[in-house]
Amino acid sequence: SLNGSISTNYQQQKYGGYNLNGNINLRKGKWTATANLYNGYWSWYNESKEATFYSDETWNGNGINKNSGDYVGGKISLDYEVNPKLITGFNLQLSQGTGKSEGNNTIGINKINENQPYRYITTDNRGTEWDWKYVGLNYHIIKKFDTEGKKLTFDFDYSNNPNPSTNKTISKEYTASWNEIAEKYQDNLTHEDQKNNRYNVSLDMEHPVNSWKMNYGTRLRWANDNTDNNGNSKSYIGESIYKSKFKFTENIYALYYSVEKAFAEKWTAKAGLRYEYAEVTGKMKEENIDFKKDFNGLYPTAYIMYQASDNHSFTFNYSRRVERPNAWFLNPFITKNNEYSFYTGNPYLTPSNSNNFELEYAYKDLTITSLYYRNTEDIITQISIYDPITKINTTKPYNIGKSYSFGISENLNIKPTKWWKLNATADIYYRKTTSDLPEMEDLDGLNSEFRITNNLDLNKKKTLFANYTLSYYGKSYQDFQTTEDFIRHSIGFRAMIFDKKLQLSLNINNLFENKNPRYTTISNEIKNIQDYSAYRVFRFSITYNFGKQFNIEQSKSNQEKGRGKN
Repeated sequence: SLNGSISTNYQQQKYGGYNLNGNINLRKGKWTATANLYNGYWSWYNESKEATFYSDETWNGNGINKNSGDYVGGKISLDYEVNPKLITGFNLQLSQGTGKSEGNNTIGINKINENQPYRYITTDNRGTEWDWKYVGLNYHIIKKFDTEGKKLTFDFDYSNNPNPSTNKTISKEYTASWNEIAEKYQDNLTHEDQKNNRYNVSLDMEHPVNSWKMNYGTRLRWANDNTDNNGNSKSYIGESIYKSKFKFTENIYALYYSVEKAFAEKWTAKAGLRYEYAEVTGKMKEENIDFKKDFNGLYPTAYIMYQASDNHSFTFNYSRRVERPNAWFLNPFITKNNEYSFYTGNPYLTPSNSNNFELEYAYKDLTITSLYYRNTEDIITQISIYDPITKINTTKPYNIGKSYSFGISENLNIKPTKWWKLNATADIYYRKTTSDLPEMEDLDGLNSEFRITNNLDLNKKKTLFANYTLSYYGKSYQDFQTTEDFIRHSIGFRAMIFDKKLQLSLNINNLFENKNPRYTTISNEIKNIQDYSAYRVFRFSITYNFGKQFNIEQSKSNQEKGRGKN
């Protein structure tokens, strides 16, 4: 058997981008082979306005930013059926890409109650660029047993992801009449060469026993990140050079078990438990950072469903989850944009844990109503803190505090006519975040989101389709950021020809170029407001499918994807 697809798409925001993709799957005798190749170019543009309100000054900024880059990659896999109950094989994925940022920003500084700036600051970040490579390898064994559904899967995964980047900004200051202040000139250049290596081993057993469905196994992960930093700051006082090396390792060992069973005719239940133990080390000689920590935790899950009748069902879900900080959040090296703006990582971040409870009621296929409660400890997020005296803004990731939220969501599916399907969703919830940072205050409020999607069959052969989606996002309070409400319209058309083997589609997002939301944060009682431009986005796609479809046995690979900044 042989099948595959060839596809391409073109996307237009203010600037254009494209993607080319080809897939092929072949089965012959005991061998199954798959291959995928892709290539593309992307670009993104926005304009921004920003206002920061100090007690004695107001800083008003206007910026333009354009990011663009290209990428190419592919994946091959080969499986061999040793016998009907034993399959072994591997996957190999290779990809690489580049990116660059072009933009500038101008800040006008006004004395309080004065309309005319007495000083200007400009920054130009042309020369900021990055490239990345990714190598991922998976080897797997899938063993089936005589018992229906009993299966053992072994996976070994390795990934390597070098990601060098250069951050460049030229900063200048001017008087009210736009005369340059020579001693304020700065040329800041930061090189960061990051290399990530990941090893994963997993053993998973699906083990039914009579009416019991059990699943258990182990996952082991070893990760190490090495970053070489080199920072130059050229200014009127000369040139300063700062170099450092940051090494970070994270080893995670996990065991898990779950069991599912239908009982008492109308009841189905599932329960699981995962135990994780993590060892974390970090070292940077230049900053006297040298630590070793360990974390462990139990992460239960529970699910129970009561099928009251053919039309009514009730479900309760509970889960405890963990979120670990990204590698690039942990590097403490300081990146300097200008005299008043810095970015740094935080090697002392700890994992964040959350609990999720949900009670769900479903009526036929028409509606699903959910009540839920969630709480999170040691939330991980980036925060910009403004100093009221020096006017310096430092952006840094923190464990900012705790949050809890509770709300109700509704999902409605109706079919007004044979050719019209309508889906409507609503989500309304209250969220409160309590701060562990003295610079930030608690934030709470009511959040909401509403969406109506219409899917239309335009002919009896079901080869022409259209859709229209209206989304409204109410004012929201996420961590320490307030986001104003905004609206989105999107439409799409799809045609299937040549026995539905060829598909043509056109999608337009943000049809009426509605405004983007306004973001507001407050630190040290200093308010910062940011606005971004909104653009209509066109996407045209062509896909051609060929050959006869067949099933491919899937492993449970834990392979990590590339970390390119695109």
